[in-house]
Amino acid sequence: MRALLLASALALAACSEKPPEPPTPAAIEVRGVDAIIAAERAFAADGARIGWVEAFEKWSEPDAIVLGDGPTPAREFLATIDPANRGDTSLSWSPEFAGASAAGDFGFTTGPFNGDGAAFGYYFTVWRKQLNGDWRWIYDGGVDTKDPTTIDPAFTVALIAPPSGGEEKPDIAKAVVTTLEAALAISAAIDAPVSLGAQFASTARMHRQDSAPAIGAKTIATALEAAPQTITFSQTASYASANGDVVFTLGNASWDGGKGIYGRIWSHSEQGWRIVFDQIVLR
Repeated sequence: MRALLLASALALAACSEKPPEPPTPAAIEVRGVDAIIAAERAFAADGARIGWVEAFEKWSEPDAIVLGDGPTPAREFLATIDPANRGDTSLSWSPEFAGASAAGDFGFTTGPFNGDGAAFGYYFTVWRKQLNGDWRWIYDGGVDTKDPTTIDPAFTVALIAPPSGGEEKPDIAKAVVTTLEAALAISAAIDAPVSLGAQFASTARMHRQDSAPAIGAKTIATALEAAPQTITFSQTASYASANGDVVFTLGNASWDGGKGIYGRIWSHSEQGWRIVFDQIVLR
């Protein structure tokens, strides 16, 4: 979680100049992935205007999850933040990669975050459209990097290929992807680079600790060659779009000498289900 990675920098002074108030969640009229990008940008603008803690509270679902010592209710985690740090506006972020279901009700964004140079990396946020049309995030996690990140609010966001087909219902989609995750867990325990690499879409992205994003299936394959050769995956949760074409999975990962929590976005295409985003946050 970008909030957790910023913990060491909470004492940073708030910005003296604040930008104009961004739109509220209900005021975002665009649809599909554009709506998710707009929501993320408004979320970030709120962080610069009223403070990142307040922004996280404003834009999260009541049962949203962040990564504390493990998957933790966001409201519970945010309640533990020292009140003296509320209103801190030193954390900035902006989307660079995003995707959404064909119906435009579910998706994700990812991009760089920077806590005034004291904490930086790449976040991953999963979004869901509410019954009243508002957008709220349901999961937020992130990895830090060795090199400081640059935030560009006007960055042209890269997109996943629009999903095609699917399982029609979210419960069926979650069941199908859970079966795929179980098969991947078996093969990754034998040969993680090959088995995991085979699941990525051509334009997918992968985030790992202390590394820049791996962009595209070929770059991901190269990065996996230098990663642990065997990994044990264990799925713990999943969320799906209403029409069953995009699924977010969350679970535990462990390997010789390390462990973490993975988050993945699966998207259905003409070639079947493919991973379009994959992240492991070290524990």
